[in-house]
Amino acid sequence: MPSVTGPSFPINYEVHGTDEHGTVLLVCGTGQPAMVWSAVGLVAGLTDAGYRVVTFDNRGIAGAPCPTPPWTVADMADDTIAVLEAVGPAYVAGASLGGLITQDVALRRPDLVRAAVFLVGGGNFSPSFRQALNGMLALYQQGVEPPKALEDFVMLQAMLTPDQRGDEAMVDLALSLSTVLTETFGPGGQHGQFAADAKWANEDHLAELAGMQVPVLVVANEHDPIFPPRNLQHAAKTVPEGTYVEIPGVSHVAMDPASNDIVLAAIKDFLAAH
Repeated sequence: MPSVTGPSFPINYEVHGTDEHGTVLLVCGTGQPAMVWSAVGLVAGLTDAGYRVVTFDNRGIAGAPCPTPPWTVADMADDTIAVLEAVGPAYVAGASLGGLITQDVALRRPDLVRAAVFLVGGGNFSPSFRQALNGMLALYQQGVEPPKALEDFVMLQAMLTPDQRGDEAMVDLALSLSTVLTETFGPGGQHGQFAADAKWANEDHLAELAGMQVPVLVVANEHDPIFPPRNLQHAAKTVPEGTYVEIPGVSHVAMDPASNDIVLAAIKDFLAAH
């Protein structure tokens, strides 16, 4: 596994496929290990289309370096820039927190970003979810680990549509999956990544998109309470060369595997056009 010296620690990354049409760097979301990109079919779909795909675990994920929290999105963007400087200019696609990192990287280093993809993340958080982030961060600042019931509640909002939240079977399924997701952090990792989310959520990051120098695809999920379609539509309209796609019937973390095929098709169409 290749490695690059980041701002303050080494960063391991993986390379998949060959560079026929360019390189795609995938940036993970909150609590997401890089292996998820393969699990949802995005790595195979892009390599089959002739792209070299680069993946890495963000700081704070189990097995990756974990500096003392809190961190900012800009700190995490520095890590991503280090990987980009090693692999060369690329298309950069990030999910949720990864979308925020991608936004920051593209604004700061357009020389390294051929085009950007914001997957359910970019611009501003929903005002209501900002309060959940502030509450989680307040517990960490007091030296208290958030209770599992609170973590589960946050994950249920992220994973289920309004109708699914009233379905006992869907709630049980989401809870079983959320346990896996919340166990992906190393010690201090959840604090660090949630702190980065919370700081961003308490700032305005919509207006800065007017200065974006690269094309951007913004992908929203219909029932997302964290980055709702309304907010991501505003983000796409603010970018000088923005494209907007909405995935029907899913929340922030899509529970319908068919939605992954729609996302892959949208990304391939966008990359082919740029």
